[in-house]
Amino acid sequence: MKAFIKKIYHEIANFLFTFWTKTKAGIAAGAITAIYIYTIIISLNFTIGFGKVVDVIFFLLFTTLILFLTYGFTKFLFQTIKRFDLKITAILITVLIIALSFPMNAFLKLIIGLEIISFAFVAFAINNGFKKISSIILILIALAGNIYIVYFLGFYGSPAIKSISDTEWQSFTKSVNIENPLNSGEYKVASLYYGSGDDSRRAEFRDSISLKTNSVDVNKFFNQSSGFTNWLRKNYWGFNSNNYPVNGRVWYPMESGNFPLVIIVHGNHNMEDYSDPGYEYLGRHLASKGFIAVSVDENFLNGTWYGDYQQNENFTRGYLLLEHIRNWTKWNNDSTNLFYKKIDLNNIALIGHSRGGQAVAIAAAINNLPNYYIDGKIKFDFNYSIKSIVQIAPNDPYQPKNGESIKLKNINYLLLQGGYDYDVSAMYGIRQYNRITFDKGTNFFKSLIYIHKANHGNFNTVWGNNDFNYPSAFFMNTKPLLKSEEQQNIAKFYITSFLNSTLLSEKEYLPIFRNFNYAKSYLPQDYYISQYEDSKFVYLNEFDDDLDLSTSNTPGIKIEGNNLSVWSENSLTLRDFGNSLQNNYGIYLGWNKNDTLYKDKVSSYDFIFSDSVKLPESLDVNSKLFFFAANNRTDKDTADFSIVLTDAFNNSSSITLSDYYNLAPVLQSNLTKDNFFVSFIPGDNGEKVLQLCEIPIADFQKLNPSFQINKLAKISFVFDKNSEGEIILDKIGYYN
Repeated sequence: MKAFIKKIYHEIANFLFTFWTKTKAGIAAGAITAIYIYTIIISLNFTIGFGKVVDVIFFLLFTTLILFLTYGFTKFLFQTIKRFDLKITAILITVLIIALSFPMNAFLKLIIGLEIISFAFVAFAINNGFKKISSIILILIALAGNIYIVYFLGFYGSPAIKSISDTEWQSFTKSVNIENPLNSGEYKVASLYYGSGDDSRRAEFRDSISLKTNSVDVNKFFNQSSGFTNWLRKNYWGFNSNNYPVNGRVWYPMESGNFPLVIIVHGNHNMEDYSDPGYEYLGRHLASKGFIAVSVDENFLNGTWYGDYQQNENFTRGYLLLEHIRNWTKWNNDSTNLFYKKIDLNNIALIGHSRGGQAVAIAAAINNLPNYYIDGKIKFDFNYSIKSIVQIAPNDPYQPKNGESIKLKNINYLLLQGGYDYDVSAMYGIRQYNRITFDKGTNFFKSLIYIHKANHGNFNTVWGNNDFNYPSAFFMNTKPLLKSEEQQNIAKFYITSFLNSTLLSEKEYLPIFRNFNYAKSYLPQDYYISQYEDSKFVYLNEFDDDLDLSTSNTPGIKIEGNNLSVWSENSLTLRDFGNSLQNNYGIYLGWNKNDTLYKDKVSSYDFIFSDSVKLPESLDVNSKLFFFAANNRTDKDTADFSIVLTDAFNNSSSITLSDYYNLAPVLQSNLTKDNFFVSFIPGDNGEKVLQLCEIPIADFQKLNPSFQINKLAKISFVFDKNSEGEIILDKIGYYN
């Protein structure tokens, strides 16, 4: 048998060698012809400005030059390689191939390159003699390089590019009469598990369940019942998309009562490293406050060492959340069940982290649909009272229709995003924020909180400091991060306040969402940015109507820019490599008194009201002027200016922004220890996050009692406080 196999091997080898010998000239000619044909095709799609004939000739000559240069280099390379030891050369090439096949090539290049050089120096020293000065120097260099590698792998990184000063943090601190959301509530907390009992890996959802659920067949949405990787998954879990389990861990008040339901869902993480226990800190806290909190298990949809579903599972993540609510509805109506009449099904909230953030938006979007939008034969019967959703560092790729993302209406919304998030490294959730709308007269609101030194993983106790696995984690700059407990307290503070506001109608918590300064006494010191909107906001201009810089969304309002170095209406970008968009526009305004062109001139941006503009009666001394603003400079700590209101009788009143708000510089984040080898976002980029600024009309009135707000004729932003600067403005209007 051995001889037969050897004979076959030799026959194949001889054939291939003979084929190569007799055809090598033809192969070379075919390759050259192919590259010239491709060159001609390429030349037809590019132009150098002298006609197509010249274009073709130019590209053919360019290709010829590249061929000769590459041919010469390759010939030289192979002639050089032939002089080296065959085995050693093979080892080097093998290592190179492996390095290029692995993730994090930059890291491997650093390690492999250094070790090759180190051992080369040592080998030289051995052959040259250890006592020689040159050998000692080379050994010391090799030793220093390896010490650096060990140090690089072990140290946490460098401090944040920008940290808030004590003085700035203490400024504008405001008080609000609320019970501290971080204090444990009055209820004793119990916990239990529920599940389908089919999980071969999770004993808590198999052997320790107090409530049995039916598994769910999702093949009509996401068929993962065939294929090798799905076979591996089924062997690991004991189920597939034919029978996904409905598993959850619950924290609930032991006392009797009728409690809102809050469902929490994790995002994508290694499926073997279970994510659902990571929200116990939040679930247990909410239960003490009078909520039934559930952390659901969707780990079987997560990535693993042999593959990730690549966002194709996102709809299923959302759909399964509604199946959880279906079970809670059943238990609430079952007189034999522990939760009989204990669940306030009129007040349901969904909280999602990372891909789970996308999932809660999907669940809210399909909740009221009668049919599956891809196949109308599939009927839906959910229609649950989902009042509120929270997205924690979400992604936003899902489009139910090609090119159209999820649009939500008349729902309460909260977004939490960290500036040191290495995983979802841009604030994609702001797109969802911008797509949420309200009908007039409703009581819903939306808010976002940007936390500069928060990362992705510390919102979940299982995930922790490293937003990527090793070896990528070696590059993470974790030095600037808030302590994990601090970040989790921020989540508890805002989420508890949000649920109190939206599910329990405790409106005294609303100020902390309108202005983060009201929350400072409860939060760790850091840069925060907050946005807030509700149905009572009246927008004079939103900068998304047309290309004319002089027109407003409100007819009869003329816009003028005077002595501005920058005046541009443009998209607000996200902090990522592609500079992708927030799906929102703003006005970029710059001034420079140091430029002789603008010296001794007043730089301003004015909204001028014509006589035809009929301001609603609701605009009065009890109203607030609002606008969204951001400093657009990284090198300036402040961007200050005056807001001037003028009435029809030329009575003016001026207020300085810095008496109410400080606009932080663009907050850059040094996410990696060393951007030379690898960078996850552009080093000079930062998130464009605008702060809601509200100024009471009464304050203008106090400064000039003659000013008449009902005769408002002009709103001016006058740049008279800094010699130079640049800001972004958006959504200017008033609120009663």
